[in-house]
Amino acid sequence: MAWLTAAEALQMLQVRPQTLYANVSRKRIRAKPDPKDTRRSLYHEADVRRLAGRHSGRRKDTAVAAGAIEWGEPILSSGLSTVAQGRLFYRGRNAVELAEVSTLEEIACLLWGARELEWKAARDGHAGRGDAGEGAGAVDRSGAADRSGVVDRSGGVADRSGVADRSGAADRSGAADRSGAADRTAADAGPVVADGLLAARASASPLERTFVALGRRAASDPPSLGRTLPALQAEAVSVLDTLMRAMLNCRSPGDRAIHDQVASVWGRREAADLVRRALVLLADHELNASTFATRVAISTGAPLAAGVLSGLATLSGPLHGQASLGVQEIMKAVRRVGADNAVREWLAQGRFVAGFGHPLYPAGDPRAAALLAHMSPAREYVDLTRVVEEVIGEKPTIDFALALLTHVCRLPPEAPLIIFAVARCVGWLAHAIEQAITGHLIRPRARYVGPPVS
Repeated sequence: MAWLTAAEALQMLQVRPQTLYANVSRKRIRAKPDPKDTRRSLYHEADVRRLAGRHSGRRKDTAVAAGAIEWGEPILSSGLSTVAQGRLFYRGRNAVELAEVSTLEEIACLLWGARELEWKAARDGHAGRGDAGEGAGAVDRSGAADRSGVVDRSGGVADRSGVADRSGAADRSGAADRSGAADRTAADAGPVVADGLLAARASASPLERTFVALGRRAASDPPSLGRTLPALQAEAVSVLDTLMRAMLNCRSPGDRAIHDQVASVWGRREAADLVRRALVLLADHELNASTFATRVAISTGAPLAAGVLSGLATLSGPLHGQASLGVQEIMKAVRRVGADNAVREWLAQGRFVAGFGHPLYPAGDPRAAALLAHMSPAREYVDLTRVVEEVIGEKPTIDFALALLTHVCRLPPEAPLIIFAVARCVGWLAHAIEQAITGHLIRPRARYVGPPVS
């Protein structure tokens, strides 16, 4: 993203400095400290250009709507989450603070308006009957799972100071220690294909498995239109379970917390607390691209699974849920030529440095800071962060933090996408429920700019 100096912004706006500062205070123009001189500020170019297009301080409805689609003003009412003053809130509660103590299940209850007992009843009922149109999906309740459903957080990641690989060796993110799989339960190891969940090939990628699983449900589940809140909440538990099982190629977690199940499937139980934090921080992010896609689908009355399928399809893009792959890619260049040369080569080629800079967080992504505070990064990640902040002036985003988490805990390379999808499914379902209960058909008009109509 591009930033302007005060002089450049004033020239573009043709206003006095007081007016520029007033627009910043009213959140119409995003600003951040100039990394070269912290006494000065830089102003977001897209915001300045949008305001510069106004005449006499007012715009026509068509101009307002067009500007709102791209990082603009709110275009839908929602009581779920918001970004305010550089912080993320879930129903008015600070997401970073929630990540210190909460599980993804607890955030789901908060966002879906459900109670914990309702969640457990819906989960147990789903586990007992399996998904509609799918195999039995029986849960292994042999006793290996923690019956309390609560993971001991006293130790978090067992040795945070020593987990990071400081040797500067090649990225081991894809070299998960398969020997750790020995401590998995039978429920972890059971393939989804054998469970009757998929008609996809056994070697399918997490995305392929999940597209198939959600597609089957979208074709057979009842519409979301006209259903009660409890019915939608119960189905949401089932849809989340379907997505998680397909993504991880495992059975239902039973009584265990989702983050414990995720870490166990990867043979990295010591990473459970970091996974929990990441899941909570990624659960929702107001009206992002994938959430908007979900709400559009649900506004037609489509099933919850269809809404989540729409969200997942949108998340799969390189500018959204796959952004951590871009971080992993530039890290290869950092190891080859050093951080300074890698960033300069990237910029010289006109390439976007993934994992840094977020339009909603000009002072830095608080989700990334909250997760990074609990990891000891390898030297090359520290070097990349320093160079990007010095050369580009941007701070790490949650995508960078996910890439680092994958490296530090030696998770499989697809881990960032899986964590993102499982977490954000909670937010998609929250917005789907809200849209189904209170919404209407989302049908914006196009502002025609083609050849004259004859």
